[in-house]
Amino acid sequence: MEVWTRLRAKSGSTAKDVSELAALLAAALIAGLFERLIPFDFAVPGVKLGLSNAVVLMSLYLLGAGRAFMLAVLKCFAIALVSGDWAAFMYSISGSMMSFFAMLMTKRALGGENGASPIGVSAVGAVFHNIGQLLMAAFILGSLNVMAYLPVLAISGIITGILVGFIVKFALPAVKKARRSARG
Repeated sequence: MEVWTRLRAKSGSTAKDVSELAALLAAALIAGLFERLIPFDFAVPGVKLGLSNAVVLMSLYLLGAGRAFMLAVLKCFAIALVSGDWAAFMYSISGSMMSFFAMLMTKRALGGENGASPIGVSAVGAVFHNIGQLLMAAFILGSLNVMAYLPVLAISGIITGILVGFIVKFALPAVKKARRSARG
C-alpha cells in the first residue's frame, strides 16, 4: 500500500486514472488484434488501417502527452505479448514512437484557438509511423534501399490516417461526455 501511495504522490495518478488507462490499453489491444485478422494488405504489402492508433490518438486528446505516450508504449508490448510476434515488435515500437512524437508536435504546432483536428494529426502520425518502420527495416537489413517503398506507404498512410482521424474526430465528443459523466 505504501508503494502505491508514493507512486500516486509522484505521478498524481488516481485509481480512476489507472483504470482509465487500462481500459484504453484493452481497447487498443483488441483493435490491434482485430486488425491482424483483416486481410487489408492484399494490394499493398505492409499496409494496415491503424485502428489501435485511433485509441492512442484519442488518448492524446483526452489524457495528455504523458499518459498517451505510456499507452503507445504499453500497446506495442501488449500486442507483442499476446500475439507472440516479437519480430514485429521492433517495427511496431519504432513506428509508434515516430508516429506519437509527430502527432504530438503537429497537435501542439496547430493547436490554435480551436485546436488541431484529429484528422490532420492522424494523417501526419500515419506517415511517420511508416517512416519509423522503414527506418527500422533499413537498420535491420543494413540498407536504405527499403526507403524506396516510402512513397507507396506515405500515400496509403495519408488515406488510412484520414480515415482513423475521422473516427476519432466523431467519437471524441461522445467519449469526452461519457468521461465527464463517469468522473462526475
